[in-house]
Amino acid sequence: MIVTGVKTWFTAAELAALALPGLSKAKRKVNERAAAERWALRLDDKGAPLARPRAGARGGAVEYHLSLLPPAARVELAKRGMTIEAADHEPAPAIEAQSIWTWFEAQSDKTKDEARRRVDIVAAVESHERLGLTRSAAVATVAATKGVGSSTLWSWLALIEGSDPNDRLPLLAPRRAGGGAEADIDASAWELLKSDYLRPEKPTWASCYWRMVKDYAEPNGLTVPHARTLFRKLEREVDHRLIVARREGAEALRRTLPAQQRTVAHLHALELVNIDGHKFDVFARFPDGRIGRPLMVAIQDIHSRKILAWRIGETESAVQTRLPVLRRGRLARGDRAGRPRAARAGGGIGGPHGDRDAQRHHQISGW
Repeated sequence: MIVTGVKTWFTAAELAALALPGLSKAKRKVNERAAAERWALRLDDKGAPLARPRAGARGGAVEYHLSLLPPAARVELAKRGMTIEAADHEPAPAIEAQSIWTWFEAQSDKTKDEARRRVDIVAAVESHERLGLTRSAAVATVAATKGVGSSTLWSWLALIEGSDPNDRLPLLAPRRAGGGAEADIDASAWELLKSDYLRPEKPTWASCYWRMVKDYAEPNGLTVPHARTLFRKLEREVDHRLIVARREGAEALRRTLPAQQRTVAHLHALELVNIDGHKFDVFARFPDGRIGRPLMVAIQDIHSRKILAWRIGETESAVQTRLPVLRRGRLARGDRAGRPRAARAGGGIGGPHGDRDAQRHHQISGW
């Protein structure tokens, strides 16, 4: 694919073909990066989407605005003459320093502290630039050391570009506006979007959104909120466990459950024991001359984990289970057997169902 001309919107295939620095040359890798960084949900400073379906294209091709690309890729596009700066737009109106400082003084201490932190981080970028680093290298270095995303740091630099350094505090202060009215969406469109997204094929939210717009909203003349707005609505209204179950299956849902925590704090010594057998991975000669693998039946106190009694024999049987008990007497109130039919047999502890059945002497050998 040969990409020429001046443009500001590119598909993943075009970006891969251009072999730009900071981007993979494989279309699949470009799409993976777009999904990881949620390019389809990004907005510009005016609230317009930075991703759109390509006009006249089949297969749901999506174009991305050049502002989503890494700085190195944007610089390379400019060197090739494929992008232009918007030079004919109206200059931004001058910001009244007095008004922004009045607004800043009315903010909470938390907002002011965050603004000071951002000013210090931006100053660190400029300090690295004075040492000879390029802006891209300075941003990458400071982002790594300060724990800030590179894209976030670039947005802070854009906020103060061309402004008075003395006005950076109010300009970099967070301006979170909340409490607005919830955007309305047609009930059928919303159900269509949810059913498309909540299926085992795990389609992306952006592809589901554009299908809903193309197949339902536009033919019916409906206006729907932005994809990011609807995704937040999904996160609010649909339980995350349901999303995992519908898209990834029951096993994935099971993995989200916390691991079971067991405790023996409510037990005391000899209240409950564990009876289990272990066959050794060695061969031995038995008294009658036969050769086989010996087996040990052990009785362990659950509270202290101590081995109370053990016996080595040929098989895990009722007799083999009873012999260590007879050596030590009654060990505990209850037991947890590894092989219930062997440990709970009539010759072991009175019957296949434990102590519920009456013990009869003629059922136990040796009486």
